Amino acid sequence: MDQIFVIRQLSEKFIEKNRTLYNNFVDYQQAFDSVWQSGLWQVLRNYGIPEKLVTLLEDIHSKTLSAVRVDGELTEWFQVTVGVRQECNLSPYLFNLTMEAMMIQALKNVDIGVKVSSQLISNLRFTDGIDLIAESQEGLQHLTDKVNESSKRLGLKINTKKRKTMAISENHVARGYGHYSE
Repeated sequence: MDQIFVIRQLSEKFIEKNRTLYNNFVDYQQAFDSVWQSGLWQVLRNYGIPEKLVTLLEDIHSKTLSAVRVDGELTEWFQVTVGVRQECNLSPYLFNLTMEAMMIQALKNVDIGVKVSSQLISNLRFTDGIDLIAESQEGLQHLTDKVNESSKRLGLKINTKKRKTMAISENHVARGYGHYSE
């Protein structure tokens, strides 16, 4: 709710000042299921999570085996090396740490966004998505490209079918700006 409120407030201020606000709503395909586990363990270590806890999480994930049932027959058991465990209370936190690390990498040396009281706002985060914010189409595209590159490093893939882009101004809300290079 807070993020939606911020978007609304920014939109109203931009309309009031006769400026255009560019938004790109990024959604991830199977967000929790696609996190690259080896990258996640490195992220946890980089954030200073105690080694005992990281090792415990690694063990929980690495000792879990899966099989697929096809026409009543069970396939060979295999280890899953991507994703966080379903129904685990820690999974949202692990995903959020992954997203934070991804955004820090994506925004490194990037000075694009919207200034609010001398504070640069370039994104708002939701459960499994992001709203990228810029004052120009070019800036929005640059942010999008950086987030896409950084996401791929951690196994996250942007869902291009659910992506929504908007240009909000006094006269209209236009959709369709921004694209993803594969």
